[in-house]
Amino acid sequence: MSINKDVRTKTTQETDTLLDRNTIFSIFSPMKILVHDRGVCLECAGCVGVCPKMALDMYGLDLQIDQEKCVRCGLCTKACPAGALKLQEMNDVL
Repeated sequence: MSINKDVRTKTTQETDTLLDRNTIFSIFSPMKILVHDRGVCLECAGCVGVCPKMALDMYGLDLQIDQEKCVRCGLCTKACPAGALKLQEMNDVL
């Protein structure tokens, strides 16, 4: 399966513009954490490609989340067809 480069470039440009316009994005949800449900995940890696800060990576079939890089923009949660990624309140996770 190949990715349409025009679509990928446009998505990246739109994301960059959004991030440049909204400097508050880096503190968008400071009390939230990105949570991955492995039982629901399709391992499609669609979330990895949309992350503007490269906070997500696949190692084999295991999704790794770098919480320090994550700006909690929610793009990965919207890209996930299975709903395996969610932004949750830190108190709900701990």
